[in-house]
Amino acid sequence: SLSVGGLAGGQSTTNATENPTVEASVGSGAVVEAGVDVVAGARHNVAGGSGARAEADAPVSAVAGLGGARPGAVASPMIDAFVAPNGSVRAARNLSVSAVSTSAAVADARAVFGGGLGKGSSMPEATASGTIRARVDGTAFVDGNVAVTTSATNPASPTGNATAVGLLAGVGVAAASTVSPTLLAT
Repeated sequence: SLSVGGLAGGQSTTNATENPTVEASVGSGAVVEAGVDVVAGARHNVAGGSGARAEADAPVSAVAGLGGARPGAVASPMIDAFVAPNGSVRAARNLSVSAVSTSAAVADARAVFGGGLGKGSSMPEATASGTIRARVDGTAFVDGNVAVTTSATNPASPTGNATAVGLLAGVGVAAASTVSPTLLAT
């Protein structure tokens, strides 16, 4: 948003959300028999996806005014790899059940004030959470190893910038980030 005038004000608010569901499973009632390894793997953004990104700009030019930029980004995937109850795997070698996620939340805020009397603020918020699960709830008969693993790289990055030029002007930045993924391997 852009605000210009004798008395001006404005706020730019943006939101971005990424919350995909990815599942890989041996379903209930399924029987998988293999003379080699059996792999159930659920993957999200492992090759470098973009995640959730929100940007907000709030320039104000006035004799008196105020402006604010408030972007919010939330990345919260549900990644699930499993052998379901009543599912069965028979492998001559190994069983691998894994869930992996890379999901970033980025929020960029820029507030600029120019004039006589004014205020500008930047308040970016970035949240990276989600649930990454890998489990064997069914039956597994293997001659080798059973590996059940989870991995998450979920960064949250808020960036705020506030600039003021004027006779009496004030600016502020309040950036907040939350990183709270849940990883379960059973």
